Amino acid sequence: MKKYNINQTTLRILGLYRGDYRLSLHLREIARRAGVDVKAVQLQLLKLEEAKILRRVDKARTKEYSLNVEDPLAIYYMVLAEAFAATELLARNFVIRKVAETLEGVEGVILLYGAHAAGRGNEGDPIALLVIAGKGPEGDAIPELGRRISREILVRTVDRAWFLQGLTMGDPLIAEAASNHVVLKGIDELCRVMRQHATG
Repeated sequence: MKKYNINQTTLRILGLYRGDYRLSLHLREIARRAGVDVKAVQLQLLKLEEAKILRRVDKARTKEYSLNVEDPLAIYYMVLAEAFAATELLARNFVIRKVAETLEGVEGVILLYGAHAAGRGNEGDPIALLVIAGKGPEGDAIPELGRRISREILVRTVDRAWFLQGLTMGDPLIAEAASNHVVLKGIDELCRVMRQHATG
């Protein structure tokens, strides 16, 4: 991984772009949001720029960085950033891990969004899931799991075209799910959809 300049700082920086591949951020904002020292962020940004994963635009006295969605390698880096976010959450949240296990047979991309995706979910908060480009869970598996863990599990289903249109039009549900999510299934497909939105 060292050869490819991938470490936790790299993945935290790239994680800032997970909700919007068109986002442009300046150095200090990246450091603040990622919770990483400015010097460490500067070093990683330089390496990501050299690898053509990020683009830099100099604006007055600041430098802004955006994801280079034209380079397929950048999308692979985003797949790693999504996997890192999912791994961090699933490693510390047994309930969400059980939900993910229950959804293994469901087709499409599955996003956890809302309070639980942000790591702020309490026992009373519903577990919110968005299924993209697939059929929602069939049968009683999700309601049964909800009863077993004493949690409400909300599942919404949209197709890929609706999700893309929702991103473009600012649909509140799609905007919330895109900006604050953890992918439980279908990371590659979500990254392709987000790239399509950014380049479309």
